[in-house]
Amino acid sequence: MADIHTSAAAVFKPSNALSKVGPSAISRMMAATAELSRQGRDIVGLHVGEPDFDTPENIQEAAIKAMRAGDTHYTALDGSPAIKAAVREKGSVAKFS
Repeated sequence: MADIHTSAAAVFKPSNALSKVGPSAISRMMAATAELSRQGRDIVGLHVGEPDFDTPENIQEAAIKAMRAGDTHYTALDGSPAIKAAVREKGSVAKFS
């Protein structure tokens, strides 16, 4: 009896078009940051969105408050008006602090 991998390979044969598809941009970014880290570079990878620390308590509480207020849907690609205003405010404060 064939193992599951052999039978899956026999059933699933990728099309020629699929064979021309390369690694995703995210995969390439992950590989590049991993390589730079191996070289001893101090890299902060912002491509996957999975930090190596827990979400700070104040951010957790703000998220819970927003969800309870019904703010549970996707925003425009460039963010909500409130977020953009907060980023502008933070940026102007940081410049002059």
